Amino acid sequence: HDRVGLRMDLCTKIFEDKGARVTNFELLGKSYIEQALYFINVTDWVSLYLAELNNIDPKPVAIIDYLKSELAKVE
Repeated sequence: HDRVGLRMDLCTKIFEDKGARVTNFELLGKSYIEQALYFINVTDWVSLYLAELNNIDPKPVAIIDYLKSELAKVE
């Protein structure tokens, strides 16, 4: 997928221009669903690790709380 590769390259440049360090990794798994679950797992652990490094409590997420409250209105 050429456009995906282009998007990744552009995003990498944007983040690096803003001073962020970018790390790419290959998704493990034989199927798309395995790769998606692997991605979710890895990024969850990365976010927890970064929160710990920055002395931030990773549990409260305002946007998730908002999403839950809006969905509760529909139920």
